[in-house]
Amino acid sequence: MATLVDGTTFPLSVVTSISEIGDNVNVSMHPNPVVSGNSIMVSNTESVEVSYEILNIQGQIAGNIIPANMNNYEISTKGINNGIYFVRTQAGTKSSVSKLVIN
Repeated sequence: MATLVDGTTFPLSVVTSISEIGDNVNVSMHPNPVVSGNSIMVSNTESVEVSYEILNIQGQIAGNIIPANMNNYEISTKGINNGIYFVRTQAGTKSSVSKLVIN
């Protein structure tokens, strides 16, 4: 279990990508781990926008919207220090939190 500064808690699991926020949404993110300064490629093949936040234990680091039907969306890790982060993705009322490692 992890707790953010704002009090939000969530369970942690070992993952190599983000997949399935809900039954109707499929987002994948790779590579994981990623080398600092490189990019993570995201695929959102659904017809809804998906928002994401990359979080450390102090709070939000980066965030944006992944457009609907975006097969190759690039998230740069430039400026984000090495470490373990959490990626919170949300589509409508469904959300998911996964671990991201930046080496």
